Amino acid sequence: MVCFLYGILYYFVVRDTPPKGKKLVRPKRTAALEVSSWGDLIQLMIWTLPLGGAVAISAWRLEGLGFISKPILYVVYTVILIVLFYQLYTILKINIPILKKGVPKEDRYKFRNVVALNSTYFANFGAELAIVSMLPMFFQLTFSLSAAQAGSSPLLSPL
Repeated sequence: MVCFLYGILYYFVVRDTPPKGKKLVRPKRTAALEVSSWGDLIQLMIWTLPLGGAVAISAWRLEGLGFISKPILYVVYTVILIVLFYQLYTILKINIPILKKGVPKEDRYKFRNVVALNSTYFANFGAELAIVSMLPMFFQLTFSLSAAQAGSSPLLSPL
């Protein structure tokens, strides 16, 4: 009930467009996030690296579990490095001309706002994935259900 009421409040209070009188300006390029300062550019590049690290750790874990071979693991590492270098190159290619030209004061923002939003998204989505992945086991152990019953919708599973 609380989530339902929050959804209604959110619908009427939150706006996804600029305030009245200000025109919505879409980015000219969508290949990389446009930042508004040189410091933010460095932060964006640093924040890009952990994604490659997470994918590399996942690949390493898959190799450890026997799902992929060592040679395939090295191919995956190579692809990850190529994609990371390409993304960093794209970030620089998009942002250096913008920053050299200068960003108007009304278009500037702090990158820490993006970091806060990104971190909140990761935390919420990660928590959801953790709960959803553990819920069937909880149903199985708590209600003595079979794996098939526990994995199906709790409302459809006979208790």
